[in-house]
Amino acid sequence: MVPISALRLTHTSMPSFENARNSSAEEICRRIADRVRAERRKLQLSQQEFAGRCQIPLRTYKRFELGECDSLATFIKIVAAFDRVVALELLFPPKQVDTVPRTAVALLNRLVQRLDEKV
Repeated sequence: MVPISALRLTHTSMPSFENARNSSAEEICRRIADRVRAERRKLQLSQQEFAGRCQIPLRTYKRFELGECDSLATFIKIVAAFDRVVALELLFPPKQVDTVPRTAVALLNRLVQRLDEKV
């Protein structure tokens, strides 16, 4: 078991998701809560101030920081309060649209290009 003192964040450390690939959902929730807490502290906001900015009850925000709130709506409000909603695009990037013209000549040129690549 990891001692509590080892879990505390220093001013220079930021919880990371780098090694979270095989983590449980609960562990990822804890990492998110730790990251939100660190970001809030970096902004020098109290829990009460930040909960107000998120437009959620203080109790709900405190539960979130403890990893006890699994509401997607609460998470989205927190992301919005950090002005990072656009970052959600990174979770599910849009599929690349094929911008190649669909004319017969363009299709033949593309086929020739693929055949050349195989040779």
